[in-house]
Order: sequence, then C-alpha cells, then structure tokens
Amino acid sequence: MRWYLLALMTVLVGGVGHAQEAAPASLSTHEAACPEGYAGPSVVIRVSGFKDRTGQLRVELYPDTPEDFLSPGRALRAAGKVFQRIDIPTPQSGDGEVCIVLPKAGGYAAAVLHDRNGDGKLNPFSDGYGFPNNP
Repeated sequence: MRWYLLALMTVLVGGVGHAQEAAPASLSTHEAACPEGYAGPSVVIRVSGFKDRTGQLRVELYPDTPEDFLSPGRALRAAGKVFQRIDIPTPQSGDGEVCIVLPKAGGYAAAVLHDRNGDGKLNPFSDGYGFPNNP
C-alpha cells in the first residue's frame, strides 16, 4: 500500500509594492524561508498524512511548466529557472508546514516527500510523497 501525503498550497502575496521584491538568494532551512516580517510573495505548503514521524520532510518548488516539473535542480538553476528545496525534520506531531519565498508572484509547481529513512532519495515502496491538490 502506498502512503500519500496531502499538500495544500496557498500563495501569500503582499501588497502590490511587495510583489516585485526579490527573494533572498539562497534558502536552505525552514527558518530562512519566511523570516518574520517578510512581506514579499511566498507559498505555504502544509503536509498531512505521515505514516510515522521518522526521517525528514522535503518540499521542492519548480517552474509551472510540464517540461520542468521534477527536473534536476542543478539543471534548472543552470538554466536560470526557479528551483527551491527545503528539508526539515519530520514534525513530531500535527501537520508539517513549510514556507518558501518566491522570486515573484506567479504560478509554480510543488512536490513533497516524506523521506522516512532520511537518505535523500525517494523509495516509492516506503516513503510518502505527494503533490498539491493531489486527487
């Protein structure tokens, strides 16, 4: 039986003046993703349905184009395209919530992974994974 994660994606965009602000150049932790008081465009991804509380939660943000979805991050960055990856420890209770600063308001695609053994790779037989609005 596969375990799927449900990711709900909400785009939070500040006032018109803030929508054009540049995002920080590098994001690697949840805390750095949406610093307190940040008013620029961002997305909050809430993940529920964890099979257990081991490993880590990975959230990746991609360009909203079919050819770029799930492409390697290195290739997307080399082409000057949007790619963000945030890994956080699996929450010990409740939903996981990750906030990602966006370079600008617009459409994006996301994927989530509950990497149960923390090896950084998808094991479709044991890890949980999902996509926003996954039916």
